[in-house]
Amino acid sequence: MEFNVPKQENPNLKAYNKDELGLAYEFAKRMHSEFGDFLKAIVLFGSTAKHTVSKRGDIDLLIVVDDVTITATQELVEAYRGLGQPVLIPGDMGRYSYVLVGTEGAMRETFGSTCHGAGRLMSRTAAVKAARGRQIWRELEAKGILARSTGRDALEEEMPEAYKDVRDVVEVVERFGISKRVARLRPIGVIKG
Repeated sequence: MEFNVPKQENPNLKAYNKDELGLAYEFAKRMHSEFGDFLKAIVLFGSTAKHTVSKRGDIDLLIVVDDVTITATQELVEAYRGLGQPVLIPGDMGRYSYVLVGTEGAMRETFGSTCHGAGRLMSRTAAVKAARGRQIWRELEAKGILARSTGRDALEEEMPEAYKDVRDVVEVVERFGISKRVARLRPIGVIKG
């Protein structure tokens, strides 16, 4: 399927750097090639969208993928309550992330909360030092992951080794009955500011 987005004049485009827009467009094309018509939206949010990003900031994207259209009937709402609340647990940009569902145990033990991600092993400064001489974007590309950044050390700060393996974190919350694994997600694109 060819992905052709017609060019439109948008006054908000003047607020963004042309290189950043090029990265966003390239990322959107890659997402569409991966998900086709299941891709519903790519939404920019956070400090980049608010134009308050620092040199060390990243780019926050919400990617909405839908493979079915569902009407939320009362029956569906009740069934959903029985399954648990879905939650995305981010890993690192080179390995994987998870979709989990909450459990009754989480409601009793942790006020319905679970882990929030892999967690860092290295500070940003230590990661940049450890990555010296490497080309992180090429390492990711070799794994089939499109990686782009505008910041000088952005990819190095966030290199996979800077984070715990999210699988270990997910195994702990699952073992303690706080959440259950539903799916493992693989990264296909990374944009860092």
